[in-house]
Amino acid sequence: MIVGFDLDGTLDRPGMAELAMELNEAGHMVHIITASFTESGDWQSNDAKFEKLLRLGFDEDQIQWASDIDEQPIDQSVMLHVLKAVVPEFGTEYRQRDIALRKGNLCERLGIQIMFDDSKLYCETMKAMCGTTIVHVQ
Repeated sequence: MIVGFDLDGTLDRPGMAELAMELNEAGHMVHIITASFTESGDWQSNDAKFEKLLRLGFDEDQIQWASDIDEQPIDQSVMLHVLKAVVPEFGTEYRQRDIALRKGNLCERLGIQIMFDDSKLYCETMKAMCGTTIVHVQ
């Protein structure tokens, strides 16, 4: 099975992080799809996202950067996708909807079967544009 998880707000929940790690250990492909807003500073940087996964208990050797979605994942890897938000001049709502559309597109392209996300907007948008089962984590 190919499973996707949002990072901020979703994998922050211990049960969700544990589920992601257990699925990966059982041989399922896990994709972590998160957004980054540059004006948020260093705490939203790629390094900060990686460090957060380590703090949550993910194994450093299993995390693979997904700089190119055509890249073949290593065995039992957790693929980390960081979607950079468009510039702030576009406004908050536009930027969030853009991220949601890109998350949905990525789910479709990667063949993700189940995606877990805590954002109602992201979940509604992804459901409308891809065949992935979307689970709104509340």
